[in-house]
Order: sequence, then C-alpha cells, then structure tokens
Amino acid sequence: MTPKQKEYHERLYKKVHMTPMYRTIYKNDRDLYESFLVNAYGVKSSKQLSIGELENLIDYLNGKTKTTIQNPKGRPVAPGMATPAQISKIETMWGLYARDKTDDALKNFVKRQTGDYHLHLKNLTREQATGIILAIEKMFGSGGGAA
Repeated sequence: MTPKQKEYHERLYKKVHMTPMYRTIYKNDRDLYESFLVNAYGVKSSKQLSIGELENLIDYLNGKTKTTIQNPKGRPVAPGMATPAQISKIETMWGLYARDKTDDALKNFVKRQTGDYHLHLKNLTREQATGIILAIEKMFGSGGGAA
C-alpha cells in the first residue's frame, strides 16, 4: 500500500468503529462481532480488511446496503451461512467420490444429513456445511465407497 492508501485505510478503520451498529454490537457481544467478521470476510479484526472491504463494511453497518457482505472471493455470504470454500469442498468431494454424481443425489444426501431440502448449497448454515463435509469424509475417507 502507498502512504496515501495506508492513511485512507486508517481513516476507514476508524470510521467503522464510529458507526452506531458497531458500537452496539461490540459493546454487547464482542465475540458476535468477531464471528460476523470471520463469517463475512474470513478475518477476526476489521484492521485486516482491504480498503474495498472496509468501505463495504461501513455501508453495511450504516444500513446503506441491505445486500450481503462480500467475502474475500467476491461471492455474497450472509453471516452464519456456508462459505464459498465449504460449498466448493462439498461439490469437489462429491464429484470425486460419489457413485451418483448428480445434483439431485447431492441434494438428497444433504437432506438426509440436515433434515431439510436445500435447492442450493449456499442456503446451508456454516454448521450444516461442516457436518456435510465431515459426513462425506467419513463415508469416503478411504477414497472409495457408495452414495
């Protein structure tokens, strides 16, 4: 970063901490705020965010945008929802190991694991996605098996 970019980054960082929503969340539950940052951006502190991510976070905290926050890969992720990395891992593992590699077979597997039918993997929570990854690893851990 250039000196001007570093200065701008610092101003944005301070601006985040002046938003009413940040003060309310951070004051009441610091862990919730850190969880929010990890889910949305993959970092534990807003100091680690890029300039673009800080601008997006400020807009979100000020209620200027109702869209989900952009994660580092640029795909929308609502806090608490499965990350693109989790979704990619599920799809990759299923494609590698499942006998029936169709989307319908994967959806049925997800339904058996979660108890809910999900049209898209992006609708899974982080916990559900983690559970599915673990289930696939357990089923196909040796690199083979049936689905």
